[in-house]
Amino acid sequence: MKLKPIQKLFVTGICVMSAIVALIAAYVWMYGYVANSAFELLQSDTDIASRRKEQQQAGALKTLLREHSADFDRIRALGISRTNPVAFFKKFETLGAVTRTAIAIDLDNRETAGDMMAFRFTIEGAEENVADVLKLMESAPYQLIIDDLSIQRIEDSPKVRLRIGIRVKALP
Repeated sequence: MKLKPIQKLFVTGICVMSAIVALIAAYVWMYGYVANSAFELLQSDTDIASRRKEQQQAGALKTLLREHSADFDRIRALGISRTNPVAFFKKFETLGAVTRTAIAIDLDNRETAGDMMAFRFTIEGAEENVADVLKLMESAPYQLIIDDLSIQRIEDSPKVRLRIGIRVKALP
């Protein structure tokens, strides 16, 4: 069967049109693929920039912590450890030796609540020495809250006994 020139033109036109439609479809598919890849690349770049910024901030924080560790230690020294208040006791035992007084410290569990710890101090010694203890307690590196205070003269002695109920901020 031999095709007439008009039929050949028609078949050739259909083939060319089909090829054009196929090329357009391939172009649209490739464009979508490239656009999606570009979006993923942009998202990756954004994530990388975000991670770099986080690393810089972490580095700055690490530097800050290193530079101010002494400050943090001083702040921690303002409170006492709830689990190990030995350092607190030792400071006041030293205070007793310096002022030539006897200092006894007891934990008052009834008054210990929240972020505060309660103690009962019993201080015995000469009036001047007990007064020195009070003056030194004022300059202690702790925020001492005095709840109660009583002083009495010890019978047949020039000494006095001072009892103080104190609350101190405890560290978590």
